[in-house]
Amino acid sequence: MTLSEPRVLVNAEPFGFGPAAAVASLTPLLQKSGIQLSYIGEEHTLDLQNDLAYEVIYDITDMTTHQRRILMNEIAGKYDLFITAMDFNMAEIAEKAGIKTIIYDALTWYWPEIHPAIKNAELYIAQQFFGTEERLINEAHSFPAYKLVSPIIAANTKYEEKQHILLNMGGLQNPYWDFKDTIAYAKLMLDAVTAAIPETETLIITTSSTVANALNDSRIVTLPRQSMIETLAKSKFAIMTPGLGNIYDAASFDIPTLWLPPANDSQGQQSKLLLENDCCDVNIDWGELGAFIDYKATQTTVLQEITHALHSVINDEALRHKLSAVTAQKLHNLSAQQNGKTKKLIQSFGANGATDICAAIVEHIGRAAYASAN
Repeated sequence: MTLSEPRVLVNAEPFGFGPAAAVASLTPLLQKSGIQLSYIGEEHTLDLQNDLAYEVIYDITDMTTHQRRILMNEIAGKYDLFITAMDFNMAEIAEKAGIKTIIYDALTWYWPEIHPAIKNAELYIAQQFFGTEERLINEAHSFPAYKLVSPIIAANTKYEEKQHILLNMGGLQNPYWDFKDTIAYAKLMLDAVTAAIPETETLIITTSSTVANALNDSRIVTLPRQSMIETLAKSKFAIMTPGLGNIYDAASFDIPTLWLPPANDSQGQQSKLLLENDCCDVNIDWGELGAFIDYKATQTTVLQEITHALHSVINDEALRHKLSAVTAQKLHNLSAQQNGKTKKLIQSFGANGATDICAAIVEHIGRAAYASAN
């Protein structure tokens, strides 16, 4: 590995938008440090990478695991390092191809079991959240070389003039939920929210390009990361899926937020943690619509129960009316707030983690280059 011009392959897990947004935030900083970056990834993760100045973008959307292994073996010699945001399967493929690996993980607190790829990584970077530091300490044997960092957000002190309301449904897609259910969820929430927003307000609606294309609604846009940051800064309040990336965005820009019903198990657990720690403005849970879900059950079970709850609401006019009424009432309450409770997360866990992550990666590359030279 050469310190002067290291060549790095980066990647993001195609689960929600959080991992892809993290990579999109880190990429410009790493490039300014003199690192040459290429991207390898799939599906909606590419939405946030296509506008960035990568040397090469490898689209592996339609590849089988076997084909991905073949590709990684073919390109392994071109790269000094593989960095992934939470795609442990791709990390394992890279490790087996002989590429040294760094893993960034926003969900250390959550995993029922620690993936083997973490133990084989050169460096594991864990983002702070409730329970993260405690787990790193209590299960140190699972994390041979790790660094604990603050969230990848800025602790903003300057706020733009508030111009609009944001509906962000970027955290819907994952490999374990049928795409037709993703679209059904988006359509249901879109109808409930738009009916509750006064016509005098400007509503910006964002999601992935795949979901936007399927909904075929001219009001919906897919925004690059920098454009999303500018949109967040001008938001009076937001309605978002409770993914951790969205949660920390709300904290960064101090945006009062209505959290939509969870679309997966980690979102459900995160909503509960926000409530327990008085960091939640308002939220809607499936339990308010008659479906009481244990979000700590197995991921397969939780997603099945969410799908069942979704279909129950779609097929029951009374439940649809209840969703609309609950959404309207909570948005009415939210509109009176000037600040968001998620801001407390910055007080607990800090901010500007992207700078710390970049520094850790550059330092690691420097150590590796020195060791190979000697």
